[in-house]
Amino acid sequence: EGRRGKDYVYPINLPGISVLLLPFYWLSRLFSGRWLTFIIKTGLSAWASLLGLQLYLYARERWENERLSLGLWALYSFSAPVLFFAIHLYPEVPVACLMFIIFRKLMGRRRPGLTALLACGALLGLLPWLGLKFSFFFWPLLAIGSYFLVKERRGLARPAAFALPALLSTALFYLFVHDLYGTFSPIAVYEGVMTPGRAE
Repeated sequence: EGRRGKDYVYPINLPGISVLLLPFYWLSRLFSGRWLTFIIKTGLSAWASLLGLQLYLYARERWENERLSLGLWALYSFSAPVLFFAIHLYPEVPVACLMFIIFRKLMGRRRPGLTALLACGALLGLLPWLGLKFSFFFWPLLAIGSYFLVKERRGLARPAAFALPALLSTALFYLFVHDLYGTFSPIAVYEGVMTPGRAE
């Protein structure tokens, strides 16, 4: 229940996964029947495919072994969690994909440029919007990424390019929660309006 009363009830599922799938829903309007279902499920499984690609690219960059990279990709692609999650409306696979992209860019042999760091920060900033529990990944990844960028000793522009988009998106998320529930506490997404008794 939102801060405006019983007529304003919101789901505990945050809007991030819906926004990620909007292009596929838009495209599915051009089809009907089985093709409509196929387009929507393709949107879901595309994230699993992108995650598999990230795993393959990381292994290839790291160990420079094509057979090992393909083997890891095959093991990932045909494992039970991916096969069963890839066609469902769950944010876990897109979140894993976003986190792996960020990790691969920050920890790769090539140092990312400012544009890539801005993009990584923006991707990191999407995590809270995909689910409240993903804040547990957001803060450590922000801290570790910023630490390694500061450790390079190449000025503050690179750490700022990474951290600022992520922090801006998180600030917008907290404003979103405040607008719905009248509090900055993200727990309100699950608990509704935080009365003094409930907060205690």
